[in-house]
Amino acid sequence: GTFMTRVLSLSVSKGLQDLLLALILLWLARTDQPGYGLFVFGIGVASVVRGGVALGLDQYALREFSQAEQPRGPLLNQMARLKSALGFIILCGLVLFAFFKGWSSRQTVVVMIILTGQIMEGVADTFFNLYRAEGRQVREGLYRTGTNLIGVAYGTICLLTGLGIVALAFFLIISNGLKLVLAATGVVRLGLASEWFRTRSLLPAAQVPAVLTVAGVSGLGSFYNYIQVFFLKQFHDLKTVAFYGAAADFSGFIAGFVTLITIGAVLFPALATTAVRNPEELPGRVHAYFWQLLTHGTGVAFFLATLGGWILVMVYGPKYGASVAPLRILGPATLLSFLNNFGVYVLLALRQEKRLFLYHLFPASLSLVLGMVLIPYWGATGAALNLLACRIAMAVLIIGWLQRNMRVLSRPEIRRILKAFLPMAVVFLLLVGIQPLVAGVAGLAAYVIVTWQVGGFELRLGSGEGSHEKSRKAF
Repeated sequence: GTFMTRVLSLSVSKGLQDLLLALILLWLARTDQPGYGLFVFGIGVASVVRGGVALGLDQYALREFSQAEQPRGPLLNQMARLKSALGFIILCGLVLFAFFKGWSSRQTVVVMIILTGQIMEGVADTFFNLYRAEGRQVREGLYRTGTNLIGVAYGTICLLTGLGIVALAFFLIISNGLKLVLAATGVVRLGLASEWFRTRSLLPAAQVPAVLTVAGVSGLGSFYNYIQVFFLKQFHDLKTVAFYGAAADFSGFIAGFVTLITIGAVLFPALATTAVRNPEELPGRVHAYFWQLLTHGTGVAFFLATLGGWILVMVYGPKYGASVAPLRILGPATLLSFLNNFGVYVLLALRQEKRLFLYHLFPASLSLVLGMVLIPYWGATGAALNLLACRIAMAVLIIGWLQRNMRVLSRPEIRRILKAFLPMAVVFLLLVGIQPLVAGVAGLAAYVIVTWQVGGFELRLGSGEGSHEKSRKAF
C-alpha cells in the first residue's frame, strides 16, 4: 500500500510492456524501414483517435471513484459503454476517411488493427481506474504484465516467420483483449454486477457538462501532442515520419513512467482524495511534488539532450542519425510534460476543468499555425520544435496558475533547482569541446551527486486511505 510499491508495480509492468514493444519495433525498424514508418503512423493515428475515445473519461472516472461522490457501479458501466460506443463510431469514420484520402488497403488495415487494439485497452483502463482508486495498482500491474507477454510472444512469432506488418499488428488486439477480460473481473469481485446490469443510461445527465469539459481538455491535449505525425505524413515521406517516431518513442519511453504512472496513476487519486477530505493539506503536497518533479525532470531533459542521441543511434542504427536533432529538442519538452501533466491533474482534482479547457485552446491553436510553418521545411526537427513551443505555451498558463494559488516556486526550492542544474551545466560546457560523450556523462554524474545531497524523491500519498474498506477486502 505504500507509494513506492504502487509506483514500482505499474512501472515494472509499463517498463516491460514498453521494452518488449520497443524490441518489436526495433526489429521492424532494422528489417523494414517503410513498414516501421507505417507502424509509427498507425500508432500516431491511434493515439489521436484514442484521445477522442477516452475523452478524458479516465481522468473523470478516477476522480469520481476516488472522491466517492456518486455510486460507482452505474458510473463504471456508463464509462465502459460510452467508450465502446465512441470507439465503434470512430472506427467507422476512419474507414470513410481512409477511402476519401485514397489510403492503400494495406495502410488502412494496419491502422484499423492498431486502433482496435488501442480502443480495447482504453475500455480496460476504465476498469483499472477502479483498481487505482482502491490502491490496488499491484494487481493491475500483474494483469498488464501477463497479457503483454502473451501479445509480444505472438508478435515475435510473426517476425520470425515473416508473416508481415498486417499479421504483426494483431499482437495489440491479442494483448489488449486479454487485458480487458481480466480487468472486467473486478466488477464481479467488488459485487457491482447487479448495479452494472440495472444501469440503462449511457451518461448521468447531471454530470454531462463536467464530462464534456474534461473530454475537451483530453481531446485538445492529445491534439497538440500528436498532430506533428499528421503534418509529417502530409508534407514528407514515411522515412521522415520514422525519424521523428524514433525520437518521440525514445523520449516517450522515459517520460511515460512519470506522467502516466507516478502522476496519473498514483498521485492523482491521492490528490483527488485530499482535495475533498483534507483540503488544507493540498497546497503543501502540491508544492512538494512540483519542485521534486522539476528537479528530477531537469536530469531527464539533460540526459535526452546529450547522451540520448548517442544511445538512440546505437539502438536504432546509424540510419537513424537524423533522429538525434529532434531528440535534443524533445529533452526540455519532456521536462515540461512532467510539470504540465502534474498541473492538469491538480486542477482536475479541484474540479477546475473549465479553466483547463480554456488553457488548452492556446497550445492546440498554436500547433496548427507552427506546424504549417516549421514541419514542411524542417521535417522531423520542425515537428519537435512545434511540440516544444506548444508545451512552453501550456507551461506558462499552468505554472502561472499554480504559482498564484499555491506558491509552488519559493526561493528555497529555486536554490535547490539551481544547485542541481548549475554543476551539470558547468561541467558539460567545460568538457563539450573535448568530447561530447564524456561531457554528457560527467555532467549527468555531477547532477546525480548534487541532487542526492540536496534530497531524495520522497512523496507521500496523503490522507483518506481508510475509505472503501469493504471494497478493498473484496479485491
